[in-house]
Amino acid sequence: VKGIDWYRNLMPFSYGNQITIEKTPGYFTSPQAPGRIHDMNSSIKLLLILRDPTERVISDYTQVYYNRVESHKPVQLFEDIVIKNGVLNTKYKAIQRSLYDVHMEKWLKHFSLDQIHIVDGNTLIKDPLP
Repeated sequence: VKGIDWYRNLMPFSYGNQITIEKTPGYFTSPQAPGRIHDMNSSIKLLLILRDPTERVISDYTQVYYNRVESHKPVQLFEDIVIKNGVLNTKYKAIQRSLYDVHMEKWLKHFSLDQIHIVDGNTLIKDPLP
């Protein structure tokens, strides 16, 4: 762990009347992130943008698929990855990332629900400035 000073030095300079926003999708699913962020600033406001979980899994697969095709690497069929022995393959990372309730439970151990603003990602895509 590189520490809070290292992390703060990555942030751009901002004046007192400005708000610095940092976006890392991996934080939501990281087991360590909620505690570390809470230790850094327990009164922080969090913005969580979520998509329909099924669309999210398909989008993830599509990105991986095209990256592998471009790199001339073998590609697995979607059905072969998502379904194992007739049941949902919850070990598939895209599915793990889409189990929002599991991850949210970890965040709620450190932050109150009023500190977490949840945005519907599908709505945001369709109309980013309502």
